[in-house]
Amino acid sequence: MRDSISGFANSRLAVFCALSAVLAISSYAGAQVIPDLSPPPIVRGAPGDTITIPLNLSRTTLQGNYSLNFIFPRSLLAFLRTDSTGTVTEAWEKSSGRLAAADTIAISGFISTGGPFDVEGVLIKVIFRVEDGASGSGELQLRNFERDLANATTRDGVFQVSLNTPPVLDRIANQAMNEGAIMDVPVTAADPDGDGITLSGCAKLNWY
Repeated sequence: MRDSISGFANSRLAVFCALSAVLAISSYAGAQVIPDLSPPPIVRGAPGDTITIPLNLSRTTLQGNYSLNFIFPRSLLAFLRTDSTGTVTEAWEKSSGRLAAADTIAISGFISTGGPFDVEGVLIKVIFRVEDGASGSGELQLRNFERDLANATTRDGVFQVSLNTPPVLDRIANQAMNEGAIMDVPVTAADPDGDGITLSGCAKLNWY
């Protein structure tokens, strides 16, 4: 009888351990964080500017292999190159992009040793030139996530062309002074776009 009770208790213990293991695995799976990879919500640039768009990755674990497509407004932007300097994939054997279609960049990266990697930050930077004569806005989209990013979410961004508005110099009235005197003429200017201003000039003197 004692052996039967002992065997029954061991069986219940085994079932309890098995259930605990299942619950632990379920809890771990439920705690896994789904990464998000997105461009900035809004990117601005003037015609002729070179702009850098970072692809921002939320905290996640990478095994060392990823790929995706970056779709951009070709009428507004010309793709120049990608740059991994200062990103979470800077030390990888490869993390770069190439033009796969007129408006699509195929981006991928891999590293053969050292993983997995717990990372958060910029995955890669994409560099464009704003087309001359560009105006309006267009969407920045990340699509076709594969491998380490297969389950990633994303939010579309927008590129807006900002046309450069010339700075405005406040009018300077005619000034009069005596010979040998010192004149202090205040000069004020403002830039509607908030850009920095450098002032320089020369005075034309008329003697009477």
